This record gives sequence, C-alpha cells and structure tokens, in this order.
Amino acid sequence: MTTANKFYNVLDSFGIDEAVSMGQAWYPNAWQYCLDVSKDYDVTPQRVAAILAVTSPRARWSSNVSATYKIVEDSFKPDHMRRSSYGILGANVRKGFTVANSRYYSKHVTGPKVGNFYLNIIGHQNVITVDSIMAYAAGFGNDISNAVS
Repeated sequence: MTTANKFYNVLDSFGIDEAVSMGQAWYPNAWQYCLDVSKDYDVTPQRVAAILAVTSPRARWSSNVSATYKIVEDSFKPDHMRRSSYGILGANVRKGFTVANSRYYSKHVTGPKVGNFYLNIIGHQNVITVDSIMAYAAGFGNDISNAVS
C-alpha cells in the first residue's frame, strides 16, 4: 500500500470531505494569527508563519502559538533579557530565534512537516502537512521522514 493510500484510508474513516473542510477552515485562522502578531511588531506575517512552523514539532497548538508570540517579542531584546523558557522544546526555540533574526529566514524552514506547514499557513493548498499524529494513525510510527517526501 502506498503512503498516499494509507493516509487516504485514515482520512476516509473520518470522512474525506469533512477532513478537507476542517483543514481548509483551520489554516486561515492560523494566517490571521500571523497577521495579528505582525501588526504588534515590525515583522512580516510570513516571518511569523515561519517561526510558527519551525517551533511546531512536538508542540501542542496552544504552546506553539504562545511560544511564537514570545519569540517574536523577545527577538528585539538582548539575549540576557530573554525568557528562560518558552514552553516548547529548546531546539525549536533556537530555530525560532534563528528564523526571527535571519535575513534569509526561509532557508531554515525545512523538512517534510515544517516546510509544508509553513506553506499551508501562508495560503498554499497544494501541499499537505503530515505531522507525527497523522503518521502514527497511518501506521508509520512517530517518524515518517523517510516515508513521505
């Protein structure tokens, strides 16, 4: 069975049309969040979306959103004035600050989940974000990096 067929079977058990509708409704709200944060700080909504994407692995949505806002806010502060914790994995925090402070931040938005998540947030509908929960449901376990390209 192909990777696409496995994901189709998982989605089909919930109803393809319903799953697509829910996904299409969710991403505009994530983009609106990026627009709102970009108005609070002198950053583009695309950069906020990139921070949101790189900080997302293994993070609950609420923690991801909170950490993204704090990273954007703290990116204007010297290192010694930043928080000691952001409520997500430390490696993701470091990636978030790299994206926040890099001139060419898009080169840091990589990987099968993160890259697609970023594209979905900024409005691209021709890619699918597959995270570890979906991978597990489709029978790949927690790591699909070699199975999905």
